[in-house]
Amino acid sequence: MVKTISNTKRVSSLKFALIVNTSVVNSYSALKFAEAVLNLKHSIQAIFFYQHGVNLANAFIDLPQDETNIQQNWQTLAKQHAINLIVCSSSALRQGIQLDKLADQFIIGSLGQLTEIISSSDRVITF
Repeated sequence: MVKTISNTKRVSSLKFALIVNTSVVNSYSALKFAEAVLNLKHSIQAIFFYQHGVNLANAFIDLPQDETNIQQNWQTLAKQHAINLIVCSSSALRQGIQLDKLADQFIIGSLGQLTEIISSSDRVITF
């Protein structure tokens, strides 16, 4: 016999902000986390790429064909869920990424925007 608890409270939808500081290959865990958050019916305010994370936005990224195209997966996630993929302009310049040559779905942003995103989010997760 299975008992059900009828008085359990459902956690209301949370607003997340994600900050991706890690390399292209290591950003896979951030992507999977984002997918899990969305599958649980929470929302993601924006995903901010900072430090080494900005390399994901490089339009000239060249991944081996036998590896998952992580950049394409981020782009698909952004399109499907209307999430802004924001790239820190200062970090991008430090990494040698041309600001006018970003991959589709990635947009230039600033630390000021990150501050606004953080203040409007319930949870901030950094990878």
